[in-house]
Amino acid sequence: MSQKQLAFYSEGEGGGIIVTKKNLLIAVLTTLCLSSVLFTTLPIRSATEPWDQWADVSGPTVGEQDGTVNLRDIQYLIFKFNTHGPPYVDRTLINATQSQIDSLNLRIDELNSSLDDLRFEVEGLNVTNLMPLIDSLNASLIGLRSDVTNMNFTVMSEISMLNASVTALSSRINSLETQMNTMNATIAGMNTIVTQLQNSNADLNNRASALESNYSNLLGRIVTLEEKTAHPLSFNQTRSTYAATTTSVWTDVVNLATSITIEENSTLIIMFSVEAYNTLDSWTSENTYVRALVDGNVVVPSEILLTPHIGETGWFGLSSHHHLLGPGAYSYNSYATVISPGNHIVKMQFRVDGGTTEFWDSTLVVIALPT
Repeated sequence: MSQKQLAFYSEGEGGGIIVTKKNLLIAVLTTLCLSSVLFTTLPIRSATEPWDQWADVSGPTVGEQDGTVNLRDIQYLIFKFNTHGPPYVDRTLINATQSQIDSLNLRIDELNSSLDDLRFEVEGLNVTNLMPLIDSLNASLIGLRSDVTNMNFTVMSEISMLNASVTALSSRINSLETQMNTMNATIAGMNTIVTQLQNSNADLNNRASALESNYSNLLGRIVTLEEKTAHPLSFNQTRSTYAATTTSVWTDVVNLATSITIEENSTLIIMFSVEAYNTLDSWTSENTYVRALVDGNVVVPSEILLTPHIGETGWFGLSSHHHLLGPGAYSYNSYATVISPGNHIVKMQFRVDGGTTEFWDSTLVVIALPT
């Protein structure tokens, strides 16, 4: 606590505080003065006036300062006037300073001790003791000079021998360089050959891969061929000696139907041939149509005109009649794709526009080709 703060206290016997009339009078006068100050304007201090941390005793909270000495500080001192307690002494700085002083004293004692030891050693040395040491050092220097001279001769001799060895070594290095150049040229030639061999090897590998691919394809074709030969082509045929129709409705050709059994998906090739003739000789057309069916389903083509006819011109350019050239042989082929395995019925049908169409010696041949 500073002297400004201690000015409000007076120590008595036994460490207590004695309140006298003088102190009481001072307190009363101080209170009156402060009361009058509260209703007057205080003088403005300069911004350069030093701040006293011991006078700044009030702040936002207990134990803190607000950085300004004002009426709140005076009011706080008035409230605390005539209170007492033990004197405040900041022992932190004192203890730190005392620790530094003790450390310095210890260091001084150590330096004094070292200085005494050094002084003792210096006093122990004298000229009588140093002279034999100096003579010994001189003798050692003379011997060292002689050794250095001898070493120089030895070094020069060794340097001459080393130079001769270096010359011989340089000659061998030159010879080795010549051999290395020859070897490098040989290696370059070998690298060229190796590159050519690698290119040839790559070409051979490509050709071998192509041959392997062709071999694999050939094996596949052989396997396919073996599979096909293991299942020979299915076929069947039939023949009709005579059939006739006079209707325009599709009619089965008598005795011109056959069955065929296949073991895998196949395409059916249907071949039909016939000798046909239409007997009608009139002013109307007498066309004959035929078609093939597999299991009751019409195949490609759906129908075909079989017996054509011609017309003869009469008086005034009018057509007198139509007739066929005569009995003729006709044939056509049809097909059905993706026929599943099993037994299938193939037959022929025909119809006419007029007259009677007669068939003689008609044939039907069916062949199954695996797809």
